[in-house]
Amino acid sequence: NQQRDWEEFDKYFGHVHNHFFEHLASISDKLTLHEKRICALIKMNLSNHEIATLLNIETKSVKMVKYRIKKKLDLNKDTDLTRFIHELETGVPA
Repeated sequence: NQQRDWEEFDKYFGHVHNHFFEHLASISDKLTLHEKRICALIKMNLSNHEIATLLNIETKSVKMVKYRIKKKLDLNKDTDLTRFIHELETGVPA
């Protein structure tokens, strides 16, 4: 059921945010499926706590994943990941 739920999520998210995952992949092909889904949840304006609750993980784990995403996207420590993700699709520089 969980896999089917994620497939539905991916389908509907793709309709709302055209080419989001393609833009993400063009920056780095190192992101795992889990990390891409975290990016999608960030794009939906979910907080760390909300993401943790949804994925049934600790908030601390969400922060760790976000740190790894920043490293894989080669973002410096001063770049806000949430802002970067929100501006990704619009073409506005982060």
